Amino acid sequence: MTDLVKCDRCGTPFSIQTAGIRATWSGDYMVQYFTCPGCHHRYQILTTDTELRQTIQRHKAIAAKIKLGQTKHFRPGTLKKYQAEMEKLEAEQKKRRDELLDKGNEILAALGKE
Repeated sequence: MTDLVKCDRCGTPFSIQTAGIRATWSGDYMVQYFTCPGCHHRYQILTTDTELRQTIQRHKAIAAKIKLGQTKHFRPGTLKKYQAEMEKLEAEQKKRRDELLDKGNEILAALGKE
């Protein structure tokens, strides 16, 4: 089953899956987005730069440590340390995502109509 969304601009119902997720680069910035098939309005999913991509990689590494720690029954203090590090990274990621939102919209606007 495919969930349909409705375009905010033209009201066309469509599936994000069939619309397709695309990416565009502008210097160090990568913007992931999907496009309304009716009016071609672009919806930003995520904009990343080197800093955010590195934070995401660190997040994945800590998530793997936590999973291993739970499987191997690491000491609670060790798991707590990993969890605190994970929470700090998640806060950094959210802050950086918010900072990059306007840049991503600017890049998408510069693409013009497809």
